[in-house]
Amino acid sequence: MAQETNWIDRLDSVHEDSIGGVVVDEGFGVRAISDAVLRRTGMSRQGALEKSILDVFHPSDIGPAAAVIRQATPGEVSPAPGAYRVISSSGTWDIYQMSIIHLGEKHDNAVVIEFSRAGERARAQSLIDDTVELTKLLVEPGSLRNSLRGVADFAERNVDRLSLAITIFSEDGSSATFCQRDLDEATTEMNAAAHPLSLPQHVVESYSKAKIRAWSSNAEVGTIMADRPDRVTMVLLDFDDNILGYVDAFRPSKAPPDENEWRVYRLAVQMLRAVMINAQLDARLDFLGFNDALTGVANRHQLLDVMSNAELDGSGVLVINLDRFSWVNRSMGFAAGDTVLRSVAASLLGFVPPKAVTARLSGDEFLVWLPTVDADHEVFRFGEQMRTAIMVPIDNDDRRTRTRCSIGSTHAVAGESADDVIHRAMEALMEAKSAGGDRVVHR
Repeated sequence: MAQETNWIDRLDSVHEDSIGGVVVDEGFGVRAISDAVLRRTGMSRQGALEKSILDVFHPSDIGPAAAVIRQATPGEVSPAPGAYRVISSSGTWDIYQMSIIHLGEKHDNAVVIEFSRAGERARAQSLIDDTVELTKLLVEPGSLRNSLRGVADFAERNVDRLSLAITIFSEDGSSATFCQRDLDEATTEMNAAAHPLSLPQHVVESYSKAKIRAWSSNAEVGTIMADRPDRVTMVLLDFDDNILGYVDAFRPSKAPPDENEWRVYRLAVQMLRAVMINAQLDARLDFLGFNDALTGVANRHQLLDVMSNAELDGSGVLVINLDRFSWVNRSMGFAAGDTVLRSVAASLLGFVPPKAVTARLSGDEFLVWLPTVDADHEVFRFGEQMRTAIMVPIDNDDRRTRTRCSIGSTHAVAGESADDVIHRAMEALMEAKSAGGDRVVHR
């Protein structure tokens, strides 16, 4: 053991930027550790000797660190490529380079790891490598949470002792904050209460500047409040400058970020923005696969999927067609027609029971499927009530009229398919239209 300790004593003074070293065995267990490393990591000597050296690395850096230690050649000094995050006494991450010295069989294949401050070249190469990895978040499938973790890893790897808190807004305006370390209670409560229409004051400041790109230099992408020089706030905006969320970067230094630090923030913000917009587009595409784009109700695909996989016996189907809808389009324009369709869909959704499925089949034609109806007359009665409920007022110059509709209804029996039941309801609808409309016909 004395020989390993001598190695560490020598490593402490080999390079001016060296901060000390560690001797580990083949299983990564710590056999000796320099005082400098103990001070910087906040570990006790006894505690360190009971650990694996991999415990001091950031979770995302454990795999790469283990690989370079295993691959060291006996008797040679092997500079490890890139930079690695190591826990600091304050609980944040310091960024180091490593040199690996394999002591060979004479010393039971122990390995000496020398830590030194990451130089500009190593940091630059690390930034390039990490940026390449970061772009994979846009093309490789994964959860939003994993994407946020990937961006936080990227920023925290390239800025010393940085802690990133990412707050995002969902479509209903509720917020969720992702951070890889615990935030203080006040910050946690502030982020939990945040809403796109009620932002924390420091986020409002950043949002105001971001919308008009009012940064004091080309490098900047965020704001620093006078009372919190250790926090950089950046907002995430969509293509229309609507706020998707915001990022607070908590830094150990109160000095303004240099250009390299701003570069990391800019890349992080751009990637977060792309990730959030991609998530929204994916959600929209998923929605459109099963819902009507204009009205938001189910489309034909979703309707047939639900009915084909359900027990139809005892269920009711009502097909609704708007009377004189072509007149609305001709006299008032297609935009007015779209407004009527959306209003009718909203009226249907507000009227039908929770378990019913409301779908738009095409044009001005809708269908309501009632999973459970006791008898034919109940389907008919429901149709009459619905016909009245969905009369939408239409204003045309000085005239106000109401949309009226024809409805064909039917009651499914055992052994029928979804197509059979819908076809019979369609025939009933044609009868209602032929009789002058504004009525319900049941078959």
